[in-house]
Amino acid sequence: PYPAFVMIGQIIWGTFTAAFGAPQLGFNGGSAVFMKLKVPPEAFIANACAKIVFDLLVKTLLIVAIFVIFWAELTLSWTVLLVPVGLLTTMLFGVSLGLFMVPVGSLYTDVGRIVTMAMPFLMYTTPVIFPTADGDGLAATLMRWNPLSPLIDVTRCWLTQGAADPGQVFGLLILIPISIIIGIIGLVLLRIAMPHLVVRMGM
Repeated sequence: PYPAFVMIGQIIWGTFTAAFGAPQLGFNGGSAVFMKLKVPPEAFIANACAKIVFDLLVKTLLIVAIFVIFWAELTLSWTVLLVPVGLLTTMLFGVSLGLFMVPVGSLYTDVGRIVTMAMPFLMYTTPVIFPTADGDGLAATLMRWNPLSPLIDVTRCWLTQGAADPGQVFGLLILIPISIIIGIIGLVLLRIAMPHLVVRMGM
């Protein structure tokens, strides 16, 4: 059912956006402490990311409500056991990109504002409220090449249909090592940029 399609898509999208913003929020929230004490900023970032997991557990209640409302049109399959893989991969990808953006967003605040403003528009290039488009049009091309598309489509299919397109499943799985690499690079860049960030925040 379309309402269930949209609501589940919004939950997955909300998980990504929360994960993307968590590293910057954790860094900003702990800046007053690690500027004075030798506390690693990664501790505050990890704390902010842990809150996403708690929020996600709360959102599972919404998913249960969706199945109760549309019980006659939705059926559970064994693939529901794979849904945590999709959600955790979504979180991992969001946190990794967020880590990569912390040094840039902290040194150049305008970049962070631009990214935040672009997020609602990015949603329309993912299958959150519309199914993945067919054909060679601009919308179809953007959806096919958007790395978030398999995260949303596959997780939703595992939850509601019992099967997902093998190509999209591969796209989801390949994002796991890519996310880890991006996250490691983000942490290295953060460490390199820390002296400049401390000077900037102390001004």
